[in-house]
Amino acid sequence: MKITMDARAALWYRGSGMGTYSYQLMRSLYLLNQNNENEYDFILPQGLCEYAQNPVDSPVFQSLSYAKEFFWEALLEERVCPQNCDVFHIPHNGIGFPLKVSYPVIVTVHDLIPYIMPETVGQGYLQIFLEEMPVILEKAAHIIAVSENTKKDLIDIMGVAPAKITTVYEAAENIYKPLQKQAVKNFLTEKYGIKGPYILYLGGFGPRKNVSGLLNAFAELCRDIGDYKLLLAGKHTPAFKLLVKQAAKLNLGDKIRFLGFVPMCDMPYLYNGAELFVYPSLYEGFGLPPLEAMRCGTPTIVADSSSLPEIVGEGALKVKAGDSCALAQAMFGLLTNKIERQELALSGRCVAGRYSWAKAAVQTLRVYEKSGLST
Repeated sequence: MKITMDARAALWYRGSGMGTYSYQLMRSLYLLNQNNENEYDFILPQGLCEYAQNPVDSPVFQSLSYAKEFFWEALLEERVCPQNCDVFHIPHNGIGFPLKVSYPVIVTVHDLIPYIMPETVGQGYLQIFLEEMPVILEKAAHIIAVSENTKKDLIDIMGVAPAKITTVYEAAENIYKPLQKQAVKNFLTEKYGIKGPYILYLGGFGPRKNVSGLLNAFAELCRDIGDYKLLLAGKHTPAFKLLVKQAAKLNLGDKIRFLGFVPMCDMPYLYNGAELFVYPSLYEGFGLPPLEAMRCGTPTIVADSSSLPEIVGEGALKVKAGDSCALAQAMFGLLTNKIERQELALSGRCVAGRYSWAKAAVQTLRVYEKSGLST
């Protein structure tokens, strides 16, 4: 079978959930194909390959020119329409779906946030998503959902037939694992000047992520426990400025640090060094950061919303979404109970270990084979 994947997000969006998905799935499918049962073409953006490490060392890569500054606009301007393939996979929500095809097209849908929380999405992406998604879902031969929660949204909101959807879970990458404590301490001190215990948040700063609620919870926590700092890692966006102002109003002072963008290679150290990882997001299609933290053995707290309870299972503590008081109480409870933290860390590693990209590749290949045989 000849399989083509539009893998441009693997390099353009590397480090994001969607970019990680494309990158790791491409790599795992290739590694699964050691006996060359299938032929793969992975389409990558020309010009970025020299700046980013290819996921596999192979001559199978094709390249397209990068014509637009913005990713989603580029996908529409340069729609990929491969020739002579048996199956075509678009892993970034199907955006850029070919106008005319004679082969089955598989799309991976990560979430329906533009329908569920449109106020949290940029206007450009919102317009593209709302215009393209109904057509994508109608024309796709099969849809891969990254969680049962996303599958349910596709059925309930978009009216997609359940038989047309297969759930294939993502996984934390292998770089996320327990590290030697002294090495972690030395790295964090030397590179970031981090000393003393801290609570970590890593992700975006938009309203959907509810970092504002985390700041309120942390301010409440500080009234009872004053020894911890809150570290917020993520790219500075317009929403970030509002959080800085909020932190000042809460008089958090030097108890909070905005680290800005953190390279992926540094993230395992930050997870490992944290006393807690907190992810209060109001909506996720999957939610990789909690799984990454759990794989590192870091006690994790998440909101009980959307896909998060499904993904973390018994491996993380769940609190009512949007309830800052409940979040403060949960943090206090774990920070004052070492045994409970240790038990949660062990449970988290166990749950995170159930997910793997090798398993995802096998399940995805089954979707390809089923769709290819049905044409």
